[in-house]
Amino acid sequence: MRRLLAMLAAGAVSVLTALSGAGPALAGEPVWHRIPCGSGAIDLLEVETDEVKGINYLTLAGHLDCADPKQTATFGYATYHEYEPQGVLYDIRLRPYATTAPTPFQETNPLAPGAIGICVVTDHTVRIGCVGVGWDPEVGVTVEHLPTDDPLVDRCVRVVRHGDSMPSPVCGTCW
Repeated sequence: MRRLLAMLAAGAVSVLTALSGAGPALAGEPVWHRIPCGSGAIDLLEVETDEVKGINYLTLAGHLDCADPKQTATFGYATYHEYEPQGVLYDIRLRPYATTAPTPFQETNPLAPGAIGICVVTDHTVRIGCVGVGWDPEVGVTVEHLPTDDPLVDRCVRVVRHGDSMPSPVCGTCW
């Protein structure tokens, strides 16, 4: 009887192992090394339109009141879309802090179609400065400072590998 139970148990383990067999390895979320940093500002926001290409470029410049002497931590730029439940921070948007405060930043990138907000973030829920993006066919693109707790951007940020979850397949360098 014991032998029969042992064989049944071994068979059950084999079946369970086969059914739950390891599939292809899935890439995990990129590692984001963070430090406590809760202050700074976007000091400049500017939109330029390339009329020939029909592309709107946004420049964000400002500072963080933080530094990382070890140069191991990073901050980034999260993009918010209406159809995304979270802000998206692409790993290529992670930037190192300066070794001494303040940490200046400046980026110029095309605006992704459908982006409604962009924030400088230092953690999954810490937004230092944000801008709202308006898309109006008659007026064009408008960009304005936005409170960091505005419902458009008051969402957790997830970090993804560049290319894993792009808002537009033709906009690999967009915000």
